Amino acid sequence: MSHVTCSDPRLARKAIVQAAQTQGPEGMVAMASTSDIGAEWRTYIPDYALYWILSIGDYFDYSGDRTIFDDTFPAVAKALGWFMPWLDVSGLLADVPGWVFVDWSEKLDKKGEVLALNALFAAALRAGARVAEGVGAMPFAERWRTLASSVAAAAAARLWDEKRGVYADCRSEAGLSPVVSQQANVVAIAFGVAPRDRWDRVFGYMLDEGRVKLTKAWRWDEERAFDPEKDVVLARAGRVDDLLSNIRKGWEPMLADGGGTFWESWQLTEATSRCHAFSATPVYDLSTYVLGLRPTAPGFASFEVHPWFGNLAWAEGSMPTPAGPISLAWRRESGAIALELIVPEGLSGKLWTGEGVQRPGGAGELVRRPACGRDLRPGVIRLSRPAP
Repeated sequence: MSHVTCSDPRLARKAIVQAAQTQGPEGMVAMASTSDIGAEWRTYIPDYALYWILSIGDYFDYSGDRTIFDDTFPAVAKALGWFMPWLDVSGLLADVPGWVFVDWSEKLDKKGEVLALNALFAAALRAGARVAEGVGAMPFAERWRTLASSVAAAAAARLWDEKRGVYADCRSEAGLSPVVSQQANVVAIAFGVAPRDRWDRVFGYMLDEGRVKLTKAWRWDEERAFDPEKDVVLARAGRVDDLLSNIRKGWEPMLADGGGTFWESWQLTEATSRCHAFSATPVYDLSTYVLGLRPTAPGFASFEVHPWFGNLAWAEGSMPTPAGPISLAWRRESGAIALELIVPEGLSGKLWTGEGVQRPGGAGELVRRPACGRDLRPGVIRLSRPAP
């Protein structure tokens, strides 16, 4: 979230490096750095070590700072090595020790081969390969990419429930789990496990309000750790209107509360943190998928603007970059979209406003025809186009 809100990347970099400094002798990093919990090693969360590796790639994409690779590669190699003994004969992580978190819900099934953890492991292996390439460690990069592909393929095969058209939470000695969660299916798409020809069936199942149930989650009825991944997959499938509906449903009560912060849980109780990073999802979603601002080369050396108009009347905001903020504002005026974009000096990008965009296979990712994009150069760009 900090990359789309803060122009100074040093705090994010410091957090990444500090996490590496908590690493134990076997390779696991602390579940929380610079804290009593982290210092005392009361327990550890394997998932968080993998998210930490993913964060290195995100940092590089937004900042363009290649020195992060030199500062983290040894720790990344050690952390990924920690997981290797837990690969079973099927090529999946199984019975991984520690607190396999996934999410707060007590109904999640996390025995044996856990889909969410394996999908995250595959994604972290790919991110680790980028780090290895950044320091010229090509044998590591090739090995990790190969393993990522085999883990993703094994997870897609072993955790898929063809009868229900959805992924199960896990597979144990008892067989495929009867438990199906949004969390598991979200990460199957977000982290490259689910092939695209399964996306429609997965979406049909996990967005069916008749099936979705809030479940007890420690102190609350339900927690929101996986909303970022859920919104990512909705956006990839071109379902940004569904993404916006999800935001309205979950976050309007927080705005109505008048506190000006995002809660940790859907329900407000005495135990609820009223200001929590887990709930900051809309900060990223609105900038990235509604305004459509994102880097296409590290440090915004190139970028794209692909606004989503949907049923909105207007949208405006900015994205911090190393060269200064990219600002975008648009609104509907007399059947047209009036758009103004400000590009800082030193940047170049592409503007897509919907022409020539198609969705292959129903729920596939958006594909853009190059001839329909508009090149962007520094300065103020104003244009008008027919409203969709």
